[in-house]
Amino acid sequence: NQEGQYHDSLAEIIVINEPDLKLPGIEEPNYFIKGVISAIDGMLDAEKELHVTGRKVTFTVTFSFAICKKCEAIKKLVKLGPTGDPPPALGQMEELRLAMFDPSRVGYKPKNNLTRFYLERFTNSFNTANPAEDIETMFLGTYERLFEVPVSIQEYHKPDKKMDQEADLKKILHIASQSRLLKGISFFEFQVRYDKGGSEEDFGMFGLRDNYTFQTWSYFGDTVSAFCLEPRYDDMGRA
Repeated sequence: NQEGQYHDSLAEIIVINEPDLKLPGIEEPNYFIKGVISAIDGMLDAEKELHVTGRKVTFTVTFSFAICKKCEAIKKLVKLGPTGDPPPALGQMEELRLAMFDPSRVGYKPKNNLTRFYLERFTNSFNTANPAEDIETMFLGTYERLFEVPVSIQEYHKPDKKMDQEADLKKILHIASQSRLLKGISFFEFQVRYDKGGSEEDFGMFGLRDNYTFQTWSYFGDTVSAFCLEPRYDDMGRA
């Protein structure tokens, strides 16, 4: 705001969503970790340039729930699966932690103290389409043994129309309430993304009602419609 402070409603900023799938991919941890820490370093520089004062929000990096086979550090800390692979997401998080403490390991020289930032203002996060029981057995127990920074699930939803979503949500929220580090979840997502198509349309609590609009407006020269929403139902008729 004009006083150089973060808005009271803002608690956390996602630096980047699923960098392990983008920078350039899960097979190149040094590259996507270098991209992440350089982005964080730049954001901290921006805070200084804007003379940000008062409460500082936390930053998070949201990894996928993929298995990082090339993330070697985690393999020394956990029990590996039958194929010799580490648990999902944890490899990426461990590589990031190591780079925050020693940026030179990915060939980066920071302008800011990334170690102090990591300990004071950083939280881990990930996206998953797995049910609650998987989070407890595949991730959380090991995470709480290895890490001290909080973690959250930014995109949570297993799109299975035969599964009781209400029961699963109650279970994951109970797990979070009993955990010292899992802060909670964000359900994915509010509305169906028809523009993505395919399996992406399996997500979304609400869809658009056919042939029922309540307003039209001009959008860069095009006339577009605002559709009413309708709940999405599973195979048992549950919204």
